[in-house]
Amino acid sequence: MSVSPRDVMWEPDRKEDKVIKWLLLAFFFFVPYVRLFYFPVVSAKIQPTEIIFLFLFPVALYRYGRRLIPESNLFKIALAVYLGANLLSGVVAGSVNSILESLGRVYLVVLALIVAQFVQSGKVESHNAEKLVQAWSAGAIVMAVLTIIGYAAAVNGYLNQTVVVYENYPYFGTVIRAKGLTGGANSLAYVSMIPLLYLYRRIRNGKSGKGWLVLLVTVCLLTISKEFVLILLGCFLIDPWVMDNWRKLRPMAVVGISLFLWFGTHLIVQRPNDVKGSYLEGTEYTSENVFWKGDNVQLLETSYLALKKAGISVGKKHPLLGVGPGEFNKYLPEEKAKGVYPDHLPDYDPHSTWVGAFSETGWLGLLGIILLTVSAWISIVKNISVNSWTQNDYMLPVGVSILLILIASVSLDIMNFRYLWAPFGILIGVMALNKPGQVVR
Repeated sequence: MSVSPRDVMWEPDRKEDKVIKWLLLAFFFFVPYVRLFYFPVVSAKIQPTEIIFLFLFPVALYRYGRRLIPESNLFKIALAVYLGANLLSGVVAGSVNSILESLGRVYLVVLALIVAQFVQSGKVESHNAEKLVQAWSAGAIVMAVLTIIGYAAAVNGYLNQTVVVYENYPYFGTVIRAKGLTGGANSLAYVSMIPLLYLYRRIRNGKSGKGWLVLLVTVCLLTISKEFVLILLGCFLIDPWVMDNWRKLRPMAVVGISLFLWFGTHLIVQRPNDVKGSYLEGTEYTSENVFWKGDNVQLLETSYLALKKAGISVGKKHPLLGVGPGEFNKYLPEEKAKGVYPDHLPDYDPHSTWVGAFSETGWLGLLGIILLTVSAWISIVKNISVNSWTQNDYMLPVGVSILLILIASVSLDIMNFRYLWAPFGILIGVMALNKPGQVVR
């Protein structure tokens, strides 16, 4: 993911640079908005980011050209395997939906490469990366205000697009969860993650933003999402005092929270009793299968675990290229007929990056994701030794947020979301810009 000196020797700003700058700032502002324009009659959602990208791509292609191709051979191989597997799997699957889904993943990769080049083109003293993070934060703050207004209305009986109601939710019963103008409550937590961590880091460095931080924390709490635990972990990891005094505890915290989150996602803890007749019977949250039973407690499988079993079953039948991007849920009726997947559960998407890749794009697609992860890790290890990420407010939040999303990838299809690829582009760009002894401020 490194670049040669010729790629960072930029001529003075041209008109295209200003166009790219404002289009990317607008893009990052709208990253949280999945359902800003929604047409319920035809159930269509138009995402502002996709409209912006239609204008951004040709200008960026003209301006950057071959610079969009990363220098790292391992990263190029990883991208080729990942995109090749998705495109080939989509073509072999033969459905329009699968081909469009694979093209959507190409779009996200291209987005990350454009962001990386924009970041590299900025001067070290006034880094473009922070401008993008600030635009994202502004969008998230506006979203938070709208969501709190919508949540207050919902509590008073006026349900709206900013909330979702769950009945018989495990541990909590019937709940109203904030989701803003995103696809769901968990999504709202994820799109708020980088802005929240960025503001937290600024405040801990003695800067302003406490009111905005309280606003984002409130919204994340209203999601009643397990992802809030990840956000707390992120604050712990980037806290200056923790980094100075409890550095050795940080890896332990990552492992502990990860295990806690994975356990809580896949298993429900309850007293030993028959699920039949309980409040969980027939709900979408559990397969109703008992994973383990003791004298005083039993563990009940959630739908996440049932989906993984079905995903492995589907992948085994289509090991090389899978069933095609976005095609997994079409094979669930067959798994229901065989008794692998419970009849009462909806035909969900995989809800797992790794099992989803195996079932939809086979071993080849899974290999692509593994190579991307390895190449990113190698680049981070190399660059973190030559550049202090603690000298600015944005790099630790960006880097840690990607780590948190990676933890969540066990139960989340992270490769389909721009809130992974957008910060990943920032990370690529900053690491490519770094020089030994240089501090990006």
